[in-house]
Amino acid sequence: PAAIEWHPIPGDWLGRLLHSSALGVPIGSVAAGVSGSVVFAVWTEAYPTLGPPAVVVASHGTHAKSWVALEDAVLAALVLTPHGPELAANRCVPALAFGLDENGICGGLVGASELDGVVAGFAVAADGAHDVLLDDAAGLSWYRSPTPLAVQVTLGAARNGGAVQLGGRVAGATGGTVLVYRERPDEQRTLVGAFPLAADGSFQASDTPPVLPVDYRAVYVDATTGLPYAALLRQPVS
Repeated sequence: PAAIEWHPIPGDWLGRLLHSSALGVPIGSVAAGVSGSVVFAVWTEAYPTLGPPAVVVASHGTHAKSWVALEDAVLAALVLTPHGPELAANRCVPALAFGLDENGICGGLVGASELDGVVAGFAVAADGAHDVLLDDAAGLSWYRSPTPLAVQVTLGAARNGGAVQLGGRVAGATGGTVLVYRERPDEQRTLVGAFPLAADGSFQASDTPPVLPVDYRAVYVDATTGLPYAALLRQPVS
């Protein structure tokens, strides 16, 4: 259960330990790149006895070090920029949380911004524009932002009898509307409604779901880039 950087030397190989864990195991693909004299490597670390996986970043410059960059996420892409590494990942609520045995409900992450769709590709152009390829209900959709993604959506929910009270905020927005969806792994998601943003970016909504448990997702579409910023509840309402 370790990540080791290897490079060849005459007649042999030389390794440098980048990361090790008594409880985690590297799984899936590894993304790596070089920025200046520093090697970066990123992968998904599974924690079978603890809970959800995480995205781990390791760097090897003068010294080797590693850290957990994203909790409860699976690596989608690594991009090295003049400002450092930028990550894309995907995060899912498993079907088991609904008492079901199917695929879970997922959403993408680029940096600190959550998106409505699974990240299938991510790149940063020489001029700093950010390109995101999302796999969503409509298929593959490509978006470009001239700057790093900066909008962040938050969402919370509370039961009130048979109703569910929902509220959140779109940081970086002062107007527009938020689309709120009710979701379960065994059915298509249902639009609860479109709810206006207050001047501080906050919004309120309510729903009476026909069955529990259910999850909810709030989606804010940026008027300039078309990017569907989102927030998916990490725990279903039951």
